[in-house]
Parts: sequence; C-alpha cells; structure tokens
Amino acid sequence: MPPGVFTRSVGMRLAIVGTAHLHTALAPWRREPRVAEFLHRTRKELAVAA
Repeated sequence: MPPGVFTRSVGMRLAIVGTAHLHTALAPWRREPRVAEFLHRTRKELAVAA
C-alpha cells in the first residue's frame, strides 16, 4: 500500500462518522418551523438556479 493511503482512508471514515453525529445533533434544530421554512425556500431557489 502506498504511503498515506491508510491515513487518508481513516481520515475519511472519521469525517463520515463525525458528519453523522453532527446531523443527529442538529435534527431537533432542523425541525423548528423557521429553520425548516428557510431550508425549504433555499432548496427551492437553488433548484430554480440550477
């Protein structure tokens, strides 16, 4: 295995696990009406722009 490959794969796994924990922690916040409305509006505007 070339040098650094193992380190990169472990780093990617840690990033994925960290992101999953962040999404879990933010779930209650994302359900707040103002936040949900903002996310919906933003996604709709981005879809129109794409």
